[in-house]
Amino acid sequence: LFVAKSNDNVYLDTSATLRWLMGTPFEEQFAFMLKSAGADRIIFSSDHPEHPTKECYEQTKLALDKFGFNDEEQKKIFGGNILKLLNTT
Repeated sequence: LFVAKSNDNVYLDTSATLRWLMGTPFEEQFAFMLKSAGADRIIFSSDHPEHPTKECYEQTKLALDKFGFNDEEQKKIFGGNILKLLNTT
């Protein structure tokens, strides 16, 4: 988190971490980390091919809802941020 907050070119992603942390004592700390980084610095990623992309999306959506990310923030996380990074917006 410190590296991401200190460097504009560092982003966090959602792969693997959600699967392992949701429902554990670390879930609250993970939510704090994501909220501290902010929706502009998070990129959705899946654990495909280990887990189907749809399943990863649905798990991430549930977690982001639970953590209080609104629709606009989720649009950034689920595609807007990567499109911006790739200069396609």
